[in-house]
Amino acid sequence: MEPIFMRKRMAQIRKHLGSVMETMGLEALCVDEGWRYVVDFQTDRSFSPISLEFTHKRHTDEPRPAWSEVRILHGDYRKKKLGSTGWVHMRRWKERVLPIEGEVGAEVNVEEMFAAIARKIRFSKLVTFEREPMKVSSEDLADVFWAINGRIPDLAVMRVDGEDFPGEEEMQYEALTFMAHEGRRVHLCLRPGSARGPIFADGEEIARVYTDDLRQVAEYAVSLSTGIDVGKLTPKPC
Repeated sequence: MEPIFMRKRMAQIRKHLGSVMETMGLEALCVDEGWRYVVDFQTDRSFSPISLEFTHKRHTDEPRPAWSEVRILHGDYRKKKLGSTGWVHMRRWKERVLPIEGEVGAEVNVEEMFAAIARKIRFSKLVTFEREPMKVSSEDLADVFWAINGRIPDLAVMRVDGEDFPGEEEMQYEALTFMAHEGRRVHLCLRPGSARGPIFADGEEIARVYTDDLRQVAEYAVSLSTGIDVGKLTPKPC
């Protein structure tokens, strides 16, 4: 639970932004990230790219952040193509700080500031990470694809059933697939948010992905495709 001063800030946020939040079906949620509090605006399926940041001031004489110290953040969420596969991947590529409107010197006109934040929220398209037919959710899988950098000509993207959950869409892997040099069909599999997954050749597990070294995973995939030993996966316990 956030401290009392953040609860007070959240009450102010809900009061001043209540109209735009109600119109867009948004709720304000506070997340403690250890060194800062971030206030996000979300629906049950999407969220605004606009958020508010308050840096922790726990060890200062005045732990409550002033409105002049709030940072208004705008996340740059865009889809990027995975080559010519027809698949895309979306993430936050960068984040920029927007100016505080209503600021005069060290003082902030709170009414003007919130009116400006409301406009930014209203005119910023909501973002969704919901499953789409040809959208890869796994950042790691997308990064492996880009690290391969065209060195596997028949590289494609698909979803495959999990070994223990046949037919269950929510438990499917996202996979890079290609023909190995000896003629077997390879599937390099990851689930969204997971740092490990199997690599299958004609349904037989031949290795496992550990995404602490994505370039190593990409080089191993190129080795399987070409038969040239450009990389291998270091065995690790499952």
